Amino acid sequence: MSSIRNFLSRFQLQYRRTTTLHKVVVAAAVLLSSVTLLSLRLVHWDAEERAAELRQQVAAQEQQIDELRHDIAELGTTDSIREIAQEELGLVDPDTIIIEDAN
Repeated sequence: MSSIRNFLSRFQLQYRRTTTLHKVVVAAAVLLSSVTLLSLRLVHWDAEERAAELRQQVAAQEQQIDELRHDIAELGTTDSIREIAQEELGLVDPDTIIIEDAN
C-alpha cells in the first residue's frame, strides 16, 4: 500500500478553473457526438427497413419457386403434354374433328 502512495505522491494534480475555450471545446464535442449518434441511428433504421423489404422479396421468390417446382412436376404428365401440343403447336388428337367457320 505504501508503494502505491509513494508512486502517487510523485504526481501533483493541479486544478485550474476552466476557461471559456475549454467549455466551448467540450460543448462542441458533445454536440458533435450527439449529431453523430443521431445520424448512425437513422442509418440503422434505414438498414432495418431495407432488410425487411429484402425478407419480403425472399418470401415472394420462395413462393414463386414453389409454384415453378409444381409446374415442372406436372410437365411430364400426359395431360400437360397434350395441353402444350394443342396450345403452342396447334396439334390435336387424331380422333378430333375440326369445324372451321367459312368466314
